[in-house]
Amino acid sequence: MTKNIFKCVLMFSLLLSSFLTFSQASQAEKLADAQLKAYNERNLDAFMKVFAKDIKIYDDLSKYNVTNREAMETNYKMWFNSVSYLKCEVIDRISAGDTVIDYEKVTYQKHGEAQQEMHAIAIYRISGNKITEVSFIRPKY
Repeated sequence: MTKNIFKCVLMFSLLLSSFLTFSQASQAEKLADAQLKAYNERNLDAFMKVFAKDIKIYDDLSKYNVTNREAMETNYKMWFNSVSYLKCEVIDRISAGDTVIDYEKVTYQKHGEAQQEMHAIAIYRISGNKITEVSFIRPKY
């Protein structure tokens, strides 16, 4: 009887510990989730709110393609306005400290065109409660 109670308590403790660890997203993950939610809603103000003023965005880890926050806002405003449907889903995530790496599937439809799908890896770096750097890696098909 005591052995069974011990097993039950141990199992409950392990399950509770796993649940608490799983349910507590890091601040970095919360920021990545906030920008994802705003992206899917095409809410430019909420989207830009989570990014630092000196945001850096890279394609394929090396090509620096955003020189300032205003350029980023202009680019995303054009993108949001050019699509009639937009949904980004996180397929897989790795998170460690101030870095979140998402494998994402983006489904979109530009006005008057067929729906398309794109896969990418997004690496988010966080500092001072803002996303300061994003690197995109897009597979070549």
